[in-house]
Amino acid sequence: MSGPLKNARRERFCQEITSGASAAEAYRRAYGSNGDTAKVNGSRLLTFADVNGRLSELRAPVARQARVTVQSLLDELRLTIEAARKAEQHGVVVSSLTLAAKLTGLLTERLEVSARGPLQHLTTEAEVLEDLVTQHGGDAAGIARELRELADRVERYRKPILIEVTPNIWKWPRT
Repeated sequence: MSGPLKNARRERFCQEITSGASAAEAYRRAYGSNGDTAKVNGSRLLTFADVNGRLSELRAPVARQARVTVQSLLDELRLTIEAARKAEQHGVVVSSLTLAAKLTGLLTERLEVSARGPLQHLTTEAEVLEDLVTQHGGDAAGIARELRELADRVERYRKPILIEVTPNIWKWPRT
């Protein structure tokens, strides 16, 4: 598949999804339908082959760009580490390795979530979602981004981190 869908409403639906709208909201915007109809049909549209193909097509450049950006940073860090080792700048080596580990997901910062404060009164999913919408001024893309970041953090937390260690690779300066 290449290019926009022949069905203009399905194309608009895909554009709305890639901009961060939920399936129900994208359906409302593309088809002008409300309520349960938008929820059901928006979900149903996501199962269609042409819609899935177009969504993949629309998301591919963004994913490719993100990979290139991370990869280019890692390449630059690799050069920095090599130069710092030659110059015996061990602090630069350590901070560069730490940054590389963060970029690749090997090292994550600890995140603590507490029920105290403004979230304490939220007891249902609907209340949490309403609070998110209020905080972001209805910006669906901002909400979606925040939820994806949270989901990524949860996924990284669940997975055990294994690091291979090769003995005798460090050359310590002799005194």
